[in-house]
Amino acid sequence: MPQAHHVYRSWLADEGQALAATLDGDPATPVSGCPGWSLTDLVAHVGSYHRWAADLLLDASPQPRAPYALRPDPDAPLAQWYRASLELLLKATDTTDPDTPMWTVTIDQQAGAWCRRQAHDLTIHRWDAQHARGHAQPIHPERATDFID
Repeated sequence: MPQAHHVYRSWLADEGQALAATLDGDPATPVSGCPGWSLTDLVAHVGSYHRWAADLLLDASPQPRAPYALRPDPDAPLAQWYRASLELLLKATDTTDPDTPMWTVTIDQQAGAWCRRQAHDLTIHRWDAQHARGHAQPIHPERATDFID
């Protein structure tokens, strides 16, 4: 696994665990960084995006595919559904060569671009969820710089 890919994979796992740890409590809590969204809506977005990217990676899809719009199981804890989504993405990331050519949402049309893009999106939404709970941890400067790059 190339060093950069390893860094993004670790980043994705860290931020995913931080998001999951924030999901205890009222799932209807509003998320001010995403007007009109509750924590359930935020988790639905992030988890759907993880599952969509995981399927794209497993297929090494050369063609665009519409993102998923899934909803967490209302009878299960939000963190449980989210962790299952994250695990699917991490497994797909681990089993797909990052140099595999495929469609992505960035100019980098290789599988490794998904890990970086997912890490960026997840970091922002981890902060959104923590902020909604009143205890947002800052985004690490090197991660913020990478996102801007």
